[in-house]
Amino acid sequence: MTKATHRAANVRLTYIGLRGIAGTDFTVDVPVKPADQFTVAANLAYRWYDEIESGKKKVEYRDMTDYWEKHLFKTVKDENGDEGDVPAVRIKFSRGYTKTNMTWTITRIDLDAKNAQYCIHLGKRVE
Repeated sequence: MTKATHRAANVRLTYIGLRGIAGTDFTVDVPVKPADQFTVAANLAYRWYDEIESGKKKVEYRDMTDYWEKHLFKTVKDENGDEGDVPAVRIKFSRGYTKTNMTWTITRIDLDAKNAQYCIHLGKRVE
């Protein structure tokens, strides 16, 4: 593992509400302790994998479903016993169902209510 995987990370969560409705957009920085950091896996079609690998595509979109909510966020308890959701800090993409893969850091996850999508913003390539 690299040093980056051992340091605390921040992932920015932005909720984009319905346009024109006051108070539906908000942003929060979520600090993620090293013990709570995790990587989520996702398969991509060859075209999208190649675009992310080349640096052309910086955002990956996933439908806002229970499946992706469970995979992008995990529930943890703090020192007081209070529960909270922590976002993934890395995403590992597979090129179709081959052994070819790459891992990227996640800098921000936008929750787009209008299109019912998670917008996963990619940072640096880790592997």
